[in-house]
Amino acid sequence: MKPIKPTLAELSDIMRRNGGSLYLRGTAITALPDGLSVGGYLDLSGTAITALPDGLSVGGSLYLSGTAITALPDGLSVCGYLDLRGTAITALPDGLSVGGSLCLSGTAITALPDGLSVGGYLDLSGTAITALPDGLSVGGSLYLSGTAITALPDGLSVGGSLDLRGTAITALPDGLSVGGSLCLSGTAITALPDGLSVGGYLDLSGTAITALPDGLSVGDSLDLRGTAITALPDGLSVGDSLDLRGTAIPVIYRDERDYELRRIMCGSEEWWVAGCRKFTSRAGALAHWGADDYPDRVRGAAFCAAINGVAA
Repeated sequence: MKPIKPTLAELSDIMRRNGGSLYLRGTAITALPDGLSVGGYLDLSGTAITALPDGLSVGGSLYLSGTAITALPDGLSVCGYLDLRGTAITALPDGLSVGGSLCLSGTAITALPDGLSVGGYLDLSGTAITALPDGLSVGGSLYLSGTAITALPDGLSVGGSLDLRGTAITALPDGLSVGGSLCLSGTAITALPDGLSVGGYLDLSGTAITALPDGLSVGDSLDLRGTAITALPDGLSVGDSLDLRGTAIPVIYRDERDYELRRIMCGSEEWWVAGCRKFTSRAGALAHWGADDYPDRVRGAAFCAAINGVAA
């Protein structure tokens, strides 16, 4: 096949007619001219492109999925999303700047450059990545499920969610900050670092966690299903629900719908958990159950005895 390499003038004319973007998906194009600057998005998905020109600048997103691209040029700047799924890319250049998200899922990538900054999410799921570089900054979510990652670098900052399901991670670094949710379900994690702050939900279900650090802050829900947790720490803050199903914390009462009532100590404070709703007083839990008035009539003698700590 004869190589098809349009001139800079030809591509500039196309961009003028397409609001600054170049939609070349599935075309026979094989190369781009040096000095190309695209103000909008550049879609090269499914083309025969094998290399990008030096100095390429893309003001929007860059789509390269399904191409034969094996490397990116030094100094590449992409203001939007960079999609490399299904490519043979094995490494990223130093100085790569991605203002939006970077999707490397399923690629042969094995390492990331030091100082990489990604404004959106970073998807490394299913890659052969074994370590993350120092100074990595991810403005959105970080997806690491199914990788061989065993540790996270100190000072890691994740603005969105952090998904570590299915990894061999055994510990989290001190000072870790996760703006969204943190999913550790099924990992070998046994402890959480002091000062951990999670803006969204924290999923510890199925882990070997036996205790939580003092002052843990969870902006949304805390899932402790199937853990060996028996008490909660001083200063724990949970913004929404608390799931204790399958834990060693005794069930005080269970109704015909398998709706559970538990009492657990949070430091020196008493918490009542009705279903997955938490209350800091017995009265609050009873009101939630609709049993604050004449509980013996509403729930029966067994319930009345249970919530008073007397064997029914």
